[in-house]
Amino acid sequence: MFNSKSLLMACAASGVFAAIGMGGGMAAANTITDNFNSDGTGTFAGSSSPTNDPYFSGNTTVSSSGLSIVNVSAGNNVLQITGAGIVNTDTAPGNAPWEPSANAPVTVTGDVSFATLNSQFHIDTRSTGQPENLFFNSPDYGNINGLRFGIQANGAHGSTSQSGSFIFIDNYGGTGTGTTTDATATYTNFNIAAGDNVQFTVVDSGPTVSLSVTDSSQTNDTASITATTTYTPPNNAYLVSFEGTGTFKYNLDNVTITNSAAIPEPATLGLMAVVGAGLLVGKRKRA
Repeated sequence: MFNSKSLLMACAASGVFAAIGMGGGMAAANTITDNFNSDGTGTFAGSSSPTNDPYFSGNTTVSSSGLSIVNVSAGNNVLQITGAGIVNTDTAPGNAPWEPSANAPVTVTGDVSFATLNSQFHIDTRSTGQPENLFFNSPDYGNINGLRFGIQANGAHGSTSQSGSFIFIDNYGGTGTGTTTDATATYTNFNIAAGDNVQFTVVDSGPTVSLSVTDSSQTNDTASITATTTYTPPNNAYLVSFEGTGTFKYNLDNVTITNSAAIPEPATLGLMAVVGAGLLVGKRKRA
């Protein structure tokens, strides 16, 4: 039979599970969304610049790099990356770090357009946000430590035999640990033209990572790739970054970054604590 204390504990427990089951007891996923339309046009450097962007900061230490907010049409701004300019998530609470796991994957979506061909754009997770060294010993190429998800608009990737438009996943930098095993990408009519709008989705779920791309300016032009990785960044650096290469221009827009881990809200945690304490008291009395 239930006594009054047992009934109270049962009610509290049902309240916890009802809150969780209804979705009201779990905080929303950690998400930032930025289309840059609220930023002022001009040179971009993040929260300290006239753009006053709340989510991202810029790095233009590599020669011939630049970052600007550009108005491309009425009410539509983009973040224009020139050369090896780097855009990083800020380290303010709630914005970084973005550490992935199988239970809490980091998903990055957005649009990028390539002003010219023979150019390569990177989305980076597990990123330090800093260029490690100069690629091909040229001041126009910088690469950051991180897990790279690359989109190539015609050209070549390192010493591989790949050419044309393609995608890849690897890790770059000498200060992180672990390796990445790239898989063979799947393509459907994939041929990026100058000015095309390319939509990307990166999913970093810890040991398994993927990149899928759609060239929305073409008909049914898609590409996808999945890789396995053990890469760990130095100094617990789990930023999300975007970077260009060469002296080319890239327009970045409609960025969303999500860590899908469900986090119990304080009210739910409080109810769980009440239930736990009640169960513990009941157990002690029975003993």
